[in-house]
Amino acid sequence: MKTINKTLSLVALAISIWCLACNNSSTNNSASSAVDAPTSDSANYVSTADSGVMVGAAMMVPQKTIVQNLVGSSAHSVLLTAIKKANLEETLAGKGPFTIFAPSNTAFNNLPNGKLEDLLKPENKSELSKLLTNHIVSGNYKTADLKDGMELQSLAGNILKVSVKDGLVKVNNVKISLADAISSNGVIHVVDALLQP
Repeated sequence: MKTINKTLSLVALAISIWCLACNNSSTNNSASSAVDAPTSDSANYVSTADSGVMVGAAMMVPQKTIVQNLVGSSAHSVLLTAIKKANLEETLAGKGPFTIFAPSNTAFNNLPNGKLEDLLKPENKSELSKLLTNHIVSGNYKTADLKDGMELQSLAGNILKVSVKDGLVKVNNVKISLADAISSNGVIHVVDALLQP
């Protein structure tokens, strides 16, 4: 009888440990699934104040330039291609400081059919450059610096109008979906639509 009780106790203990391990594993897997299965580019953004900002599966850190931070972001592969085609890579890797309202892939995918392909052609480099520089301003503007009614001049020469309401910051009526990814030469704010002049 004692042997049966000991055996049952050991089996119950083993089952308890196994169940506990399964619960921890499924909790970790659920949390991982929520991060790994985004429904849009903006779902790829996770802010971690201590070490940088996670954007498109890449950690954007203050030690890297704007271009170096964008290189790893899967949410900005189209922007990076466009920056290279417009020969803005050297500028955005330079001293700055710059603030870029970085359009995500979603922003470019919302262009009319064929427009992106046309913009990336060598003969349209000037138009592409103007579009991209409309998303860049000189200076270091964190969201705390952006005030309602503020006007910023883009490198393209256009005025970008800032609106702030209930903590929501917009530029030219486009919401900043992730703010304050600090780089060594400026600040990156993610937007999911193109800023129109």
